Amino acid sequence: MADRVVAQTIYRSLLRSARAIDTQPAGRALLSLSTKPGSYFNRKTGRVEPVPQDEGIAGALGSLLRGYLGGGEFYRPGQSLEAAVRAARRSPPAHRPLDVGIAALRVLGEAAERMTAVAEHLMDAERCEAVVRPLGRVVLGKVVRPGSLLVTHPLACMMQPSLHRAVILITSVTETSVLGLVINKSLGTKVGAVVTDEGRDMLGPILAAATLHKGGDVAEGQIAALHDLAGVPGAQPIGCGLWLSSSLREGELRHALACEAGERLSLPGSPRVKLVHGCAGWAPAQLQSELDRAVWFLVQVRGDASVAPLALLQQADATDTAGDGSEGRGAGREGEWEGGQVEGGDERAGGGVESERQVAEPEESVGQGGEAGADQSSSAGGGWLCDTLWAGVLRQLGGGYADLARFPALDASTTLGARLLRTPPP
Repeated sequence: MADRVVAQTIYRSLLRSARAIDTQPAGRALLSLSTKPGSYFNRKTGRVEPVPQDEGIAGALGSLLRGYLGGGEFYRPGQSLEAAVRAARRSPPAHRPLDVGIAALRVLGEAAERMTAVAEHLMDAERCEAVVRPLGRVVLGKVVRPGSLLVTHPLACMMQPSLHRAVILITSVTETSVLGLVINKSLGTKVGAVVTDEGRDMLGPILAAATLHKGGDVAEGQIAALHDLAGVPGAQPIGCGLWLSSSLREGELRHALACEAGERLSLPGSPRVKLVHGCAGWAPAQLQSELDRAVWFLVQVRGDASVAPLALLQQADATDTAGDGSEGRGAGREGEWEGGQVEGGDERAGGGVESERQVAEPEESVGQGGEAGADQSSSAGGGWLCDTLWAGVLRQLGGGYADLARFPALDASTTLGARLLRTPPP
């Protein structure tokens, strides 16, 4: 009898906590920080393999949380925590259910504390969408293909900053690899400042004066170009109206730009070019595993529309929207990332002009002072482009995705981000 009373009390407390968290999408997402992944991609075997799970109370609790997350690792919009609590009551854990319930209360309490801390720093994603929507309307995708976009879950890469809050354009899909370019990480550095003298001569003055972007951590020594110039020899089409020139050595893009743009790319009606160094890459099974875990949201432009306006948005475009208050909140710093690479993959994937030295990381746009550090804004460096494109694309998906788009730019380098991840602050 006493156990029944205790069980009923725990259940009611869990329901109250679940309802409170369900009203705050950030709280639902933050439960992801309390779970282990169910599987991982083993690069040595080339297979997705299960992750050993905890036993006893921790194992039972982890199983319940993964059920709430739909079997994934990170929160995917559409899940109800209250519904998960009710389902757990109908099928309670076989091992010490009261202790599991108490442990669940503790986890929900921690999520509520995190939720309160994050709520003070939510972004104005509506302003980001106002910039992005005219460039291209997007929907959730079903098939990974060239021209698709991967949008990082706000919590998935907090410890892997080079892909934190990234938007990745898929450029190639084969039976053995998937390649893509991060399109929203401006390095705030002119290309001419990081290439050799020979490279500057090959690029010409127009491309040498362009801003460099970080496309990923594979083939980091290579520079390639996304552009909207049709007919450039050797350029690879990436959907309607967008091409990738992976090799800039022969000067085809330089000559085409000289004919089309004269001496500047900034004039109205001029061609659009985005220069990137490095790329991102996966084995197909690896990417599918990460999609299943909700590390990424797969997105595509609607109908036959071109992805080019989204892919070619640049930091300089912030000046065109500064008057309407659409600057994004500060983004996290870039860093090294060991995931998302094809084991033994083609390090020549970039295929472009080689950089002369290590490219400087983007200007930091996250404040460092106290708990409010994550609430600092910056239109310099990579902050505006990173947050505007990430939040603007995500918000267009509507519903819970629009709520996730408000998630602040936190990573392990911020005081609040370190607190959420329970890691020592820098």
